[in-house]
Amino acid sequence: MYKNGYAQKLILLRRSVEKKLDFFAKLKQKSFFIAVPIFSFFQYLIYIGCQNVFYFLLNVKIIGIKNLTQIKRGGILIAANHHGAWDPFLIGSAVPRNHYKVMSCLRFFTYYKYIYFKLYGPLLWCSGAYSVHPHTGQSYAVTLKTTVDILKNNQSVVMFPTGKRELKFHPHSAKPGAGYLVKEHKPTIIPVAITNTHNISLKDLLYRRRNVSIIFGKPFQYDDFANEKDEYRDISIKILERVKELEESENR
Repeated sequence: MYKNGYAQKLILLRRSVEKKLDFFAKLKQKSFFIAVPIFSFFQYLIYIGCQNVFYFLLNVKIIGIKNLTQIKRGGILIAANHHGAWDPFLIGSAVPRNHYKVMSCLRFFTYYKYIYFKLYGPLLWCSGAYSVHPHTGQSYAVTLKTTVDILKNNQSVVMFPTGKRELKFHPHSAKPGAGYLVKEHKPTIIPVAITNTHNISLKDLLYRRRNVSIIFGKPFQYDDFANEKDEYRDISIKILERVKELEESENR
């Protein structure tokens, strides 16, 4: 656990950054009607780039797209394992464009420093990223409020329940955040496994050394796999167990 003094410093830092970048804060909190077209436009550009360039260079194979035909509305939580920095873009681009009419647009959260303190931060934000501030000592209801608002606004979220990149992930690495969202707000969940995206180099791209697979599982609901006695982390683990099953099915 972090000491209260450290947590307070992080909270003050967050407030300071968001005051300096009030434009981003306002769009993030309330002006969804302005932000969604921006996200949709940039995601379309990313979609074109990934489908026509990176999918070729990375030998991307997409499995289970038919499972997305069951989706009739937005507010979807796409839960995936996390190997590399390109994961959210590759997963988002694997969703057929006609599904974006239903799912509105795809969002993903990242560490606040990548948006506020990096030169590529504005581009990252325009592509659908939004900031999180971990280890502030606040409740999940406060920490994940933006995510809840996004889901309620019919947008969908790509989430990595482990909270970090892992070369080989295990369901028990899951953090409680995904479990909180699913138990308290009950979005439809789509499990996704992505393979072989760790530490992709320029040589990997030029020589087409990688063979990336993106596997979509069947959508499911909270009542399909959990009950009220389950703790948040237990629910996150159960979600990742489904992701693990998808990954193992591709490796057989």
